[in-house]
Amino acid sequence: MRKYYIGIIASLVTFISCEPKVIADFEITNNSGSRIDSLKIGGKKAYNTSFISIRPNEKAHYKADMTSAIQTDSSYIISYKQNNETILLPFQYFINRYPNNKLILIDIQKDTLSMDIEF
Repeated sequence: MRKYYIGIIASLVTFISCEPKVIADFEITNNSGSRIDSLKIGGKKAYNTSFISIRPNEKAHYKADMTSAIQTDSSYIISYKQNNETILLPFQYFINRYPNNKLILIDIQKDTLSMDIEF
């Protein structure tokens, strides 16, 4: 009987400790005419973010790891450097750190940022 309790406890500990990764997918197009540097996308307190650079007229895929973000409703934040200026913008809502769409398409233009969503 003791073996069964140990097996059940071990199974529960394994099940509870396994947290699935939460990944948000983005496709970013740089139509600004200049290089985009140090681009990152994440939640307000997402710590596992990576930086990318995008040359003019280039398209890049970005996966934001939202696993470390606080489990709450909030919005994504995109930040990047362009022409020695840092741009920081909140956009698109997510629920309990989970994206509510399949892919977000971002088009960075000279003076604007436009988005489209695939569900």
